Amino acid sequence: MADRSLPLDDTPSYRELKRLITEAGLLERQRRFYAIKIASVLLMMGVAIAMVPVIGESWWQLLWAVFFAIVGVQAATLAHDGGHRQIFKSLRRNDLVALLIASPFIGFNYSWWMDQHNKHHGMPNHEDDDPNMNLNIWAFTRKQRLQKSGFYLWMAKHQAILMIPLQSLGAFYKIVESARFVKANQLRNPRLELLIFPVYFAWLLPLLFLSMSPAQAGLFLVVYFLAFGLSLGALIAPNHKGMEMVGDGHTLDFLQWQVRTARDVHGNFLIDWFYGGLNYQIEHHLFPTMPRNRLRESIAIIKPYCERHGIPYHDAGFFQSFSEILGSMHEASAPLRQKADETLLPEVDWASPSS
Repeated sequence: MADRSLPLDDTPSYRELKRLITEAGLLERQRRFYAIKIASVLLMMGVAIAMVPVIGESWWQLLWAVFFAIVGVQAATLAHDGGHRQIFKSLRRNDLVALLIASPFIGFNYSWWMDQHNKHHGMPNHEDDDPNMNLNIWAFTRKQRLQKSGFYLWMAKHQAILMIPLQSLGAFYKIVESARFVKANQLRNPRLELLIFPVYFAWLLPLLFLSMSPAQAGLFLVVYFLAFGLSLGALIAPNHKGMEMVGDGHTLDFLQWQVRTARDVHGNFLIDWFYGGLNYQIEHHLFPTMPRNRLRESIAIIKPYCERHGIPYHDAGFFQSFSEILGSMHEASAPLRQKADETLLPEVDWASPSS
């Protein structure tokens, strides 16, 4: 049996931590798990689609739209696993999971998502280079506050109130951005992706408008996109928002950076299923290729290692995480509401979580 004891060296080392994780077998492929996961997602997709004409012209379709959104989240997390090469060793096979299973059901372009997600993983919570945190509508740091003007300044002032409502638009926004990316033709698999992207619209719209009245179909789309956006927001926001922000002046190494900028969301089987393992965000950022069903087990190695070396490791419950997010966003935008002279604010201390 491999020795999993912590090293005697008091200097935290990502290489040492990876050795412990590797010797524990936590990076090994999980073929059976993913065979069942892929089959279950395909089954949920089939049920979601097949029941629309069965329910027919009924306002119960609006409730079914919420189920559609839940299935969309599961398809998205499966594509995420493929993007990180958690399923197969082959890059092409992992890509095909996203391109042939997830993209046709949720409408997101895979190359656009990979472009955004790789930037995020490379620079999490960087005020300039993380596309998830450097948005016109949010202000998490002094530098971001200084960049706001006009309508975006107003939104940043009230970002804590607007955050959850704006999350509801997230799914539709991702489809719009995907379309722009496809139009720019910056694709990893150009022929296949250009063929697949219209498939989403080719099956969804006829399915809805042929199965129910135009009013019901229109409201189905509204409920679906709102529910899908809120679900994705509930999945994504707790991972990093409200955690430490970094800028060009930071002095964090890879291990410190990935742990200090992320938050785990602990819970139960339902939380793990809904999040697709992304509630173990610290572990995922440290080891992106680790299969999702091994992330929880890896906490027993990663958390004590961080605590021993004084690296802040933060986990919270689902509701606590949103309380922290909204409180942090409210605090970060306070100078804008107070009409403070931003030039008089102190420089950001990149070693402080409140920065």
